Amino acid sequence: MTTLPVIAKEPRAGRVKTRLTPPFTPAEAALVDTLCAVAAAPASRRILVLDGTPAR
Repeated sequence: MTTLPVIAKEPRAGRVKTRLTPPFTPAEAALVDTLCAVAAAPASRRILVLDGTPAR
């Protein structure tokens, strides 16, 4: 069984390192690309561990 975990934090200034924004916009720095890659990868399970409030 292959498990792919993704560990992420809500990008809140002062709480996490927000080095992706700038130069990227919040949308460009979003997790969507990572989550799409994990969804396409061959795995038995995928787990998202998120510290914060989920966005759309």
